[in-house]
Amino acid sequence: MNLLDLLENHKTLSVKPLFEGEGKINAIYIRAANGLKEHKSSIPALLLCVEGSVQYSTEKGEVIQLTAGDYVNIEPHVLHALHATEDAMLVLAK
Repeated sequence: MNLLDLLENHKTLSVKPLFEGEGKINAIYIRAANGLKEHKSSIPALLLCVEGSVQYSTEKGEVIQLTAGDYVNIEPHVLHALHATEDAMLVLAK
């Protein structure tokens, strides 16, 4: 199985469940120059960049560029957003 088979990479944004157990893991594809608007997570999460490049920003003023292999821990109840600087494939674990 391959992440590309799961994600609809012709769309601007695609989010698909990858695994569900005690937590959830989602595969995310974001086309360059697009992203996810500011939002919050109610629980801690981990965002891993598998391919491409995204900018992760928070209401605390953090701006982190993620490329393949980079990850960031997402704090609960903190507004954050994603902006793809290249087509990007990500994995989100909650």
